[in-house]
Amino acid sequence: MKATTLVVACALFACAAHAQSPSTLTAAAVDPIFAAWSKPGSPGVAVTVTEHGAISFSKGYGSAQLEFGIPITDQTVFHSASISKQFTALAILLLEQDGKLSLDATIDKYLDWAPRTQQPITVRQLILHTSGLRDMTELLLLAGWRDGDVVTQQQVRYLVSRQKELNFAPGTRHDYSNTGYFLLAEIVAAVSGRSLREFAEARIFQPLGMSHTHFHDDPTLLVANRAASYETGPDGRIRAALLNYATVGSTGLLTTSRDLALWLDNFRTARVGGRALIDRMMQPGALSDGSPIDYGFGLTVAGLGGRKVLWHGGLDAGFRAIVAWFPDSETGVVLLSNFADIVPATPLTQLAGLLFPTDAPAMPAPAASPPLPKPPARYATFAGDYLTAMGASLRIKSDHGALSMQFQGRWHALTAIAPNEFVAPAANVQLKFPAAGAVDEVQFIYVGHALKARRVERIVSPPTATLAALAGLYFSPELDTYYTIDFDPASARLALHGGRIGSLPLEYFEPDLFVSETFQQIRFVRNGDGAVVALRIALGRVPDGVEFRRMAGT
Repeated sequence: MKATTLVVACALFACAAHAQSPSTLTAAAVDPIFAAWSKPGSPGVAVTVTEHGAISFSKGYGSAQLEFGIPITDQTVFHSASISKQFTALAILLLEQDGKLSLDATIDKYLDWAPRTQQPITVRQLILHTSGLRDMTELLLLAGWRDGDVVTQQQVRYLVSRQKELNFAPGTRHDYSNTGYFLLAEIVAAVSGRSLREFAEARIFQPLGMSHTHFHDDPTLLVANRAASYETGPDGRIRAALLNYATVGSTGLLTTSRDLALWLDNFRTARVGGRALIDRMMQPGALSDGSPIDYGFGLTVAGLGGRKVLWHGGLDAGFRAIVAWFPDSETGVVLLSNFADIVPATPLTQLAGLLFPTDAPAMPAPAASPPLPKPPARYATFAGDYLTAMGASLRIKSDHGALSMQFQGRWHALTAIAPNEFVAPAANVQLKFPAAGAVDEVQFIYVGHALKARRVERIVSPPTATLAALAGLYFSPELDTYYTIDFDPASARLALHGGRIGSLPLEYFEPDLFVSETFQQIRFVRNGDGAVVALRIALGRVPDGVEFRRMAGT
């Protein structure tokens, strides 16, 4: 650590490495929260709490690398996923403070390759997730990328630059999009002449003493004390969860829990940015018509047990993260994990209960509760297939009263929190079935968005001639991707073939509508004469789908 960095760190935390503040938390109280992940052979969590400018609790639980039995500490380096966004937002605000850009300028002013969408998009709309841009993570999947593929900034730039359609008119809705923060990173580079990694290192990380933090834009770079990524496989065993991102802005921040505590305390000191800028960063935004939203500059502004809290989560491969700053009590909490089974909002809520025992915390995200005893016979009536207008499909299965859900290609056990309400914490999904009567729909809450999913009675054996007529070659100019739809007479089924994804069986739901384990909905499009001219594939934050045109002669 350089001398200047050490001085800054000591100024912030009173040389916390040598002396910590009197703790309001004790290991005896905190350890039980993380007991499930502190046993041998389990990935785990790093936890750091800062109060009034000093570290009051900091500890690691579980293993950073199972293959070598390396324990997690508060110096373990984690991929922190979307925690990155608040740093990208601050970089933009610093450039605005320098007089080098305007939040209300359209993005094509700074990026000559910016996507030529139907309506212009401003820098502010990128920050607030009100741009309408389709999410780049889903676009990569739709273009055939697989889990574990290397994804670079250059590859995403090519993909994003080809986009034409939007999910909605800019400024009219708030809908989370990683594409916006990817573009913000590109704007930082274009305006400052330095990559986001270089800019953040000089303007944010070094001044705050965050010596173990960087934006990881080089997949070949070796990083000391780095945690590996894990998940539970279908057979119940822990396995590696592959991650080779080299994109920054929306993600890509590698850091430690102790470094992030330094960052959170900047909301108290405003050492980087100054008081006016930091106060502005802690305020929520609004739509173009002035309607308020709870999202600001890479942060959600919410309430927890009656206290204002600024927080954000992160999720990539097996990594899970959450940071929370309670401005009124000058308290910050950091949780970084390398295990997909962990839902950080739950231990955060428990920690808040220890920190603020007079409050009654209730996190914005639903937390899992113990299963209700003796599942009612009505549970079996919830089983079936459901579709939303936003592109999501899910299947509910009942096995001796225990419910599970297939969503985005994976099965998740459902935990009852009420007789007709369930959660799947690892999928960030909450379901609410009708309390009585026919079960013809379910309220489907996914990452904070509440949707209605209608029940679909699938046609198991559609006419073979109907399926055969859909076969052909389809191309998407926006994704620069070809897919072939093949019909197998022996099995009377369709399959989608292409590049890295191989062969993907399609399940018939209703006329011209299919689902698959990878893509949520595949809908064929016909012209006025009834001929199939295209198909649209919908997935997650690309609810209306991307069009693939049918090639002539197929």
